[in-house]
Amino acid sequence: MAGLVPGSDQVLLFGSRGQLGSRIRDHLEGQGVQVVEPIYLASGNASLASRVVDIEQTLAQGLVSTIINAASPNAAFADSYPSLAQDWAFKRGSELARMCQLAPVTQLIHLSTIHVYGDDLGGVLNESSPLLGARPYALMHKTLEERLEKVDNATIFRLGNVFGRPGIGGVISWTLVTHDLARKFAIDCVARIRSNPSQTRDFVPTSAVVKSLDRILGKRAFGVYNFTTGKSRTLRAWASLIRDRAEIVLNQECELFFDGEDQPTSEAKLDSSKIGEAELLPSQLAALEIQELDDLLRYAKLEGLKSNV
Repeated sequence: MAGLVPGSDQVLLFGSRGQLGSRIRDHLEGQGVQVVEPIYLASGNASLASRVVDIEQTLAQGLVSTIINAASPNAAFADSYPSLAQDWAFKRGSELARMCQLAPVTQLIHLSTIHVYGDDLGGVLNESSPLLGARPYALMHKTLEERLEKVDNATIFRLGNVFGRPGIGGVISWTLVTHDLARKFAIDCVARIRSNPSQTRDFVPTSAVVKSLDRILGKRAFGVYNFTTGKSRTLRAWASLIRDRAEIVLNQECELFFDGEDQPTSEAKLDSSKIGEAELLPSQLAALEIQELDDLLRYAKLEGLKSNV
């Protein structure tokens, strides 16, 4: 664990119950790093009182070396409540910036999204490309990034389409395309693609994000990075890969149908050269991708069996 002293340094992690945050928490604790989880209560539930962390008091102790923000409302919430999402982004960004002033935190890591660049874009997109995202989810993340611009020790990862099972005690969004396909293959052995199968996306395994934290924690690699594989796949190719893995991993024949009309799209390439040159990406991304898909399929099958009990 670069730059962190297990058992001494503490990491303040926002979003530790989420899909990605729970994996980050499990990994850090497995490395012997103490993870502090700020949990905000919606009511006075006494049974959860011991889990609540007084953030300012924790920072004042001077043991927190790193703050990681892996929390944000999802796209469905942002689309339904755009004003609330914007208000959250402004407050969370201001809160994170203030924390870095209150305590000698050496590093702030914020997990953003490539959606800040916009939808249906073409050409090569690097970290200097204009942020044209106009949907509420993109605007929310743009607002949060803007609040962190003046934080000197901030690292922002603009994540591609992250997929993978959650960590222990975490939750998973089954509405994401990869997760939805995995669940349908695992439970029903059949999936249908109703949108344009020619649209392209850059899919990132959760394990790649988790492993990259080992490389960046304690390293002065501040700034903004596209966290992508640099390889876009069509929805047709990606869905076909998930079906093939489902047949192998779950030992069951699966069917895949494409009901959506094939329409040419402009392919956008997310330039990942900056994060590659900084040596922050893990090696063997292709192997991590297959392993993550296989784990996700097993998780989807297990959750399906539980729901039928």
